[in-house]
Amino acid sequence: MRGASDNPASETYRGPSPSSEPEVAAYRALMNRLKAKFMIDYHSYGELILYPEGWQVETRATDDPIMEALAGRDENNPAIPGYDPDLSAELYTTNGDVTDDALHVDGTQAYTVELTPGFGSPVGGTDGTHPNRVPGGFVFPDSETEVETVFQENLQFALDLARSAPDPDDPQSHIGNEAVELVPAAFDVSHGDPQLLAVNAKKALGAVTAHWEVAGGGSGSAAMSEWDGGLRYGAPGTYYHHMRATVTTGATPGQQVEVWFTAGGQESAHFTYTLASDSGARVLLLVAEDYTGNSGLLPKATEPFFQATYQQALTDAGIPHDVYDVDAQGRRAPSAIGVLSHYDAVVWETGGDVYTREPTQPGGTGVSKLLDDEVLAVRDYMNAGGKVLFAGKERCRASATSSCTTPTRGRRRRGASPTRPRARTTPTTRSARRTTAVRSRTTSFSTGWARTSRRERRSPSS
Repeated sequence: MRGASDNPASETYRGPSPSSEPEVAAYRALMNRLKAKFMIDYHSYGELILYPEGWQVETRATDDPIMEALAGRDENNPAIPGYDPDLSAELYTTNGDVTDDALHVDGTQAYTVELTPGFGSPVGGTDGTHPNRVPGGFVFPDSETEVETVFQENLQFALDLARSAPDPDDPQSHIGNEAVELVPAAFDVSHGDPQLLAVNAKKALGAVTAHWEVAGGGSGSAAMSEWDGGLRYGAPGTYYHHMRATVTTGATPGQQVEVWFTAGGQESAHFTYTLASDSGARVLLLVAEDYTGNSGLLPKATEPFFQATYQQALTDAGIPHDVYDVDAQGRRAPSAIGVLSHYDAVVWETGGDVYTREPTQPGGTGVSKLLDDEVLAVRDYMNAGGKVLFAGKERCRASATSSCTTPTRGRRRRGASPTRPRARTTPTTRSARRTTAVRSRTTSFSTGWARTSRRERRSPSS
């Protein structure tokens, strides 16, 4: 289990049982009494606004639309100037942390704010008489002026949470954000009809309806039902819930289908998918050999090296199957809902791929975001009960550097700090230097080739 240890000598020992420590029991009792709608857990340092989930990378909580709106959707418009808003596990994975616990046990929308590091000239208790008494990193200056500066930076975000408490699912943001009320799980390609449709909907909107229109064909609508969640994540939140419906659109292969959702007088963003196939096969061969990429083990090619071997094995076993060739699909991973959900089992073969890289990506620069997309799609499929056979010569060798098993933008070591104090600067300069510090402590997966905007990672369930 990442983020916690069962070793009593470890700094991250999680204890013999839930709430086994008196501090945790006291915290739980306090939260149960307060029934808090929002919470901020202040830490130092990092200039970050973090929110659940923290236990697993790139996993958005069901109530994410509220927390994201208040924190800020990206570093260009954060709720605290110069800070970077993001999912908690983007810093590092952690189990049993206070924000995840508050959300899942008490229904509290919770944040961890990593404050500004120490800065400025030696003063007071940080007078420089010892190397550990110089402002920098976790050592904040003993200065009322500097403390007041950080307080003022954080004040408006704290007030946003206070103003939002009377009606949490309609958050009040001083940076002008609103919580999206209907968040579709969009996809581009489908492998069958009927097709599963999904949306994360604000509970207060009431009944949710799915709508579709086939280009050159018919249209329709269907009532949706609440999804209880998968094996590990996706359960209903405090204010939002995932709604699903399996619909028969009447589309035939090659046709496009436009989809949208309505509830409580509101209408979601629309998306369009293409029905690529509808064979009825129950097994998918997911070919992810990266044969057009710069993997390094085998030369680039125009077709897979090992696909025919796997297909012959399936055919010999009398198993009808479809094929999804990632490279042939424009180097796009399959959607868990649009493609993978149509199958009882997926054979995910990576051939001789070592590190998934773009065609012009040089060695030693980590892996492509494509690997991240593949891992997340398969993870979501398995979370919904799908079965996967993972095969290949190297079978995601990138996992040796945490790239496959923890597909995140980058993780910092718990307690890591820069090697020298940082002077007080403008938010722009601070952000640039914070990014440099993060990159210096990440695995090879967090290189520029793997980095992506949060908008691209908007819906992990798709």
